[in-house]
Amino acid sequence: NPVKSNFYIKGLKGQVALYIYDINGRLVHKNLNYLDATSIDISNLRSAIYMVHLTNEQGAVTKRLVKN
Repeated sequence: NPVKSNFYIKGLKGQVALYIYDINGRLVHKNLNYLDATSIDISNLRSAIYMVHLTNEQGAVTKRLVKN
């Protein structure tokens, strides 16, 4: 973190729903079938701080993402 265009998340088990929200809580990216270590292209997003929310049957987690 920070990211310019692509990032990926490692260590996930099974399919995960991935949501990216801007600082105002607006959904800016959604992938309902994210698989471990698959590249996520965010080059279309402006430089800002985003929240990445991941959820599956084991639970949910939210992490901060800085886009340059």
